[in-house]
Amino acid sequence: MSNSTDDKEFQKEARLDNTTRREKKRHIVVPPNVKVSRAPQLLALIDDAFSIIGAELTRYKSKTTKGMALDAKEARIVQGYVDSLTKMHREARESQKPEQLQHLSDEELLELAKQSIQEQDDE
Repeated sequence: MSNSTDDKEFQKEARLDNTTRREKKRHIVVPPNVKVSRAPQLLALIDDAFSIIGAELTRYKSKTTKGMALDAKEARIVQGYVDSLTKMHREARESQKPEQLQHLSDEELLELAKQSIQEQDDE
């Protein structure tokens, strides 16, 4: 009989452990004023993309250096890589500018707005 009593106690403790685990999962405490920054991850992704595009452009360059012409599909691919490279370079430059709009004067804000509008019109 002591065996069945031990089993019952063990099962009771196991249920209590499971209940405690469930309660712990339900109560997640988040510290106040947590700021999450994703800039380093973005810069790492941009660096990886630069590397990949650079490798692909090198492959196409070696093909043309050997005297082989690119067909229309490959030319479109190269054009897409160049466009992506241009956009990523612009994004990288903008993410490295730590300018805060609240510290700019009215004239600087107007100039920044004009530049932004002009860049959008160019695209």
